[in-house]
Amino acid sequence: MRFFAPMVVVLHVLAMAVPASANNDTAWSRLDTERNACRARASASPEFQALRHWFQGVANSNKATPTEATQMTRFHQDYLRPCQEIELEIAWRTHPSLAKLYNAAAAQADANVARLVTYQISWGDYVRNGRAIRIDLNGQLAAAKVALQLPSLNGLDLAAN
Repeated sequence: MRFFAPMVVVLHVLAMAVPASANNDTAWSRLDTERNACRARASASPEFQALRHWFQGVANSNKATPTEATQMTRFHQDYLRPCQEIELEIAWRTHPSLAKLYNAAAAQADANVARLVTYQISWGDYVRNGRAIRIDLNGQLAAAKVALQLPSLNGLDLAAN
């Protein structure tokens, strides 16, 4: 399954680890451990280190260079996708309907990455679009939490920064 993969996932990578559940279920503990390890690998990756300065500013009108496009494509595929799979499993375990929300956001996020790496949008546009996708997803998650009477979203509703 696919999951949410825009710049905001990079923010997930940088976010503090959030326990998936307050209960003692070993599956949740495993998912927390996997999520934290995946985030650490992504933030330590050479691609992230090379690109991280672009992930911070919305006023930037520069488009990705061919080298940056290659780095972003590799970062997305090799580091973010594995983390997305873990987040998707957390979403599904929290409530199966949440996985559908994440997959819908993934389609938008993947399109955002594709537009960046094909030079259609700037880094600033990419960051703004990613934040908008995250804000929209957070709103949907909040509404689902209320409608489904969920005690927790298990760390899925990270800040859009």
